Amino acid sequence: MSTYANVKLIATGQIEEVKNQVGGQLTLDLIKEKVLWAISVVPGAEEKIDHKIMIAEFERDYHTYVGEALTLHGQEDGWEPWLSKAKADIEWSYWSRYRTHLLQHKNYPKTVVDKIDEVTDETLNNLQDPKVEGPWDRRGMVVGHVQSGKTTNYAGLICKAADAGYKVIIVLTGFHNNLRTQTQIRLEEAFVGYDITASKEDRARVPVGVGRISSDPSLRVDTITNRSELGDFNRQVANNFSINPGGRPLVFVIKKNASVLKNLVKYLEYVANSKDKNGNPRISKVPLLLIDDEADQGSVDTAKMDFDLEGDPDPDHEPTTLNRLIRKILFIFSESAYIGYTATPFANIFIHSEAESDKYGQDLFPRSFITTIPTPSNYIGPEKVFGLTDNDVEARQSGIPITRPITDYAASSSLDEKSGWMPPKHDKNHIPVFAGSQTIPTSLREAVLAFILGCAVRVLRGQEDEHSSMLVHVTRFVDVQEQVYNQIANLMRDFKGVLAYGEEGSRDELLNELKGLWDKDFIKTNGDIADEQCPSHSWTEVSSKILAVTQSIKVRRINGSSGEVLDYDQHKSKGLNIIAIGGDKLSRGLTLEGLTVSYFTRPSRMYDTLMQMGRWFGYRDGFIDVCRLYAPKELISWFQHITDASDELRKEFVLMYEMGDTPANYGQRVRSHPVLMVTSQVKMRHSLELTLSYQGAISETIVFSRELEDVESNYNVTTALLKRVNAYAEKRQRPIRKNNKSNDAKGKYLWSNIKPDDVLEFLRGYVSPSQHVRKVNTSLLAEYIEKQIDNGDLTNWSVMLAGKSPLESDTIDLAGVQTGLLTRANHPVFSEPPSSEPNAYRIRRLVSPSDESWDLTVDQYQYAMKLIQSSDKKSPGGPEIRVARNKSHAMLILYPLKHQEYTTPLGSQKPYIGFAISFPGNKNDKPVKYRVNDVYQGQMDD
Repeated sequence: MSTYANVKLIATGQIEEVKNQVGGQLTLDLIKEKVLWAISVVPGAEEKIDHKIMIAEFERDYHTYVGEALTLHGQEDGWEPWLSKAKADIEWSYWSRYRTHLLQHKNYPKTVVDKIDEVTDETLNNLQDPKVEGPWDRRGMVVGHVQSGKTTNYAGLICKAADAGYKVIIVLTGFHNNLRTQTQIRLEEAFVGYDITASKEDRARVPVGVGRISSDPSLRVDTITNRSELGDFNRQVANNFSINPGGRPLVFVIKKNASVLKNLVKYLEYVANSKDKNGNPRISKVPLLLIDDEADQGSVDTAKMDFDLEGDPDPDHEPTTLNRLIRKILFIFSESAYIGYTATPFANIFIHSEAESDKYGQDLFPRSFITTIPTPSNYIGPEKVFGLTDNDVEARQSGIPITRPITDYAASSSLDEKSGWMPPKHDKNHIPVFAGSQTIPTSLREAVLAFILGCAVRVLRGQEDEHSSMLVHVTRFVDVQEQVYNQIANLMRDFKGVLAYGEEGSRDELLNELKGLWDKDFIKTNGDIADEQCPSHSWTEVSSKILAVTQSIKVRRINGSSGEVLDYDQHKSKGLNIIAIGGDKLSRGLTLEGLTVSYFTRPSRMYDTLMQMGRWFGYRDGFIDVCRLYAPKELISWFQHITDASDELRKEFVLMYEMGDTPANYGQRVRSHPVLMVTSQVKMRHSLELTLSYQGAISETIVFSRELEDVESNYNVTTALLKRVNAYAEKRQRPIRKNNKSNDAKGKYLWSNIKPDDVLEFLRGYVSPSQHVRKVNTSLLAEYIEKQIDNGDLTNWSVMLAGKSPLESDTIDLAGVQTGLLTRANHPVFSEPPSSEPNAYRIRRLVSPSDESWDLTVDQYQYAMKLIQSSDKKSPGGPEIRVARNKSHAMLILYPLKHQEYTTPLGSQKPYIGFAISFPGNKNDKPVKYRVNDVYQGQMDD
């Protein structure tokens, strides 16, 4: 054991003892005291160990927290929870050594490893006990975040599944060899314990990963795929592979490629030990675990399916090739479990839940369970990078200040999409030219300089042996990538030459350029982030490292024709500093270790594609302040928009979990999501007939017509409603749970026990812009409400006027009620210039969450508070409020909006009237089904 590891082990014991004594609350002083003591008792440690680095590690370990995993369970017969009873009888040998590997060699915080243990237990329990005799077939999905550690999670699951008795493990990776190789290496480190490309003697002499912890022969794992570029399951390998499944755990790591999957199918059919009633080869009593990494890519059947008059899918339907082969593999095994892992699950949710055939079995819909895995507090995800819209005010909470808008990559005019260095529209023949020369734009030069500075800072912080990467993703065309590679390689060659051999004047000029960027950007960002693991440094310190780190930087193109790879594993002892230029290969699944700077211009209109391209998400302990994302302002806006939508969908998932809903209902929720084209249209073929449920949801207007007649009609229908309710209902100026006689909330009013007919009349008279019916379709709302009333629900309503104090803003009289107008900023469609939507006023969010709680009783509000006890929330938000509300009760909230610059109604002085309906969490509601035509689908895609 190294001196560092020995000291850390001693310090850990001391810290754990103190932690137990103080009830888990540790201060930085306590950690520092125990680390210094441990260093003092180990001979020679004071000379070898920087105590600041170890203290920072312990601080991260004990101040990192992880949320809870949530699971939606399907309604299936033949399965019941089994792990708690079987756990004591299982020898967790594979998991035990992997857990040790994560703690000692990968340096994971103990809290994170404990959470991985907990989550993988839950997922294993959702599979079938492998000792149960078949046939059985479980289909599930685990949803994580981009670059959040899904591979670590399913590696842990594989270890536990092998311990429990699963005999064959197949891991499907993405489309490209480099991603398959990366996954192979990780599983060799996590589970196999040796490099299969090494000789048998070297495998024993030079183990990898967990093999260094224990090389017990009883833990031997068989695998035929290897980490080389050609290490997939090819035909030659298949013909010479003589190991029959059923003995030691057998692992395949293969890419999603038709020929590779066909080879695997042929092998499995050859070693089959039985046949089914139709004569199809089957493998029985050999439990299979199939992990489908990036399950929304390639695995989904996108072929058009026919349906009979009853709406049942055609049993003779022929799926797309990859989908068919994956289903065939599962079909061969009598006992199988399939789990799709992805950060963008929407295409999988749109799989038809009843598609099945005699040849291929059921489709891949996750009918058994869907689990969301939490991220540790040190994960840098979309919310931290881009912030979130604050629902209480019309503003964004700022993300960490690492985004840098760029404009010089293309023509300055938005009407010219084909000119510039890398215009939005170009083809494979495009020649990148900036300022009349085949060189990179100024913003990309700055990004390269930022990468050099970031590498220098990491050296100063003791991270010189860690990998550092820069991503350049500007085009999908390989020929254009080659030109970008040449331009950046030439630039780096110039930098290296100038710093090492250049004349004093040219060297000083480059160093002054770096210092200018340091002074202008890095010093301020370090101060703004104020992370204790990111100490400040002087320019003298930084400049002393620039020559060495610049010489170490390599430039690589990562695409289908270059043959170059991200060979992090070969440089793991000293670290690799690399600038990676690529396209599709860098878009999904592939991890760029220590990603520090990203230069990204390539757009996509699809939520899942765009989010997957965000390789900059992940863990940046100790260097987040030197990370940068250079991207067009429009693209940053798209990511902000998608981040809000993603956050909203996760809240929907939490709500469904609290209500005990099923995976099938989650699909309905995604279909009715109001803003985005969440995935490609061919992946949503089966969403033509939509099932609309508003249970536990809020529907709010975010787009308003500016036409004179529409604005005045909505004003008139609102005043008519308030006249009716004011005539028979008590008016309050405080939430029901609070005293109504003091501290009145000026400008807000609540009427209770309102008849549903009054609400329905309002909805039938309210006008929404026709091209935006998907956000708030008043006719569908009315139809849904009527259906619930027939079912005995939604029979009691509250109406709230949520204005401001008349003393604070413009005053308006609505049916004799005085209130002030609210402000909601105009946000035109990001993908189009504002002038393309001249007759619409668009906002991001209408509702303030606290408004939804006004109609809750004391008991209901206390119940909503209980729902947030395990979170860091201080007060319940919309999802908790809707769960707490009585199923017969709903709430209509009215918002009078002030005119904004460029959004004044055309010819009218009346205010805009927005509305929201907060529906109770009633899982026994009656959804509304409706079929849409191609015109409506086009509106959804918009």
